[in-house]
Amino acid sequence: MRSALLHRMVAGLLACASIVGTGLAWADALPGSLPLRRDPEPLSDGGLWIPTVLLLGLGLAAGGYAWWRRGAGAQPHSGARRTDAAVTRLSSQALTPHASVHAVQWNGEEFLLACTTQQVTLLARRSLPSPEEGSP
Repeated sequence: MRSALLHRMVAGLLACASIVGTGLAWADALPGSLPLRRDPEPLSDGGLWIPTVLLLGLGLAAGGYAWWRRGAGAQPHSGARRTDAAVTRLSSQALTPHASVHAVQWNGEEFLLACTTQQVTLLARRSLPSPEEGSP
């Protein structure tokens, strides 16, 4: 999905650059005998590459930032932000098409929950041993 978005952004930027680049070709194609108000001649030829490069650079920077925020850049930091307050599903078991049992861990405790389409019921609860206590 990210690569498709990046491809669309690059295609749009290239289309904009080609439209800007063809603007001078239209002006050169018109004969000088037509009574038109014309822009003064540019001082140097080839000045269109600067806005094109800036536009492409801006697009690449925006795409890189979006890629970093949504994907690769956020993954290494996501584990550091997770705390004990996060809900972690340990296991699940379907009992019927509309009922299931789930073991979850939250806030230093484990819970056994029964879930149906209408309600959630706490079946069991136990505290987890603290890391200082450890196992022998």
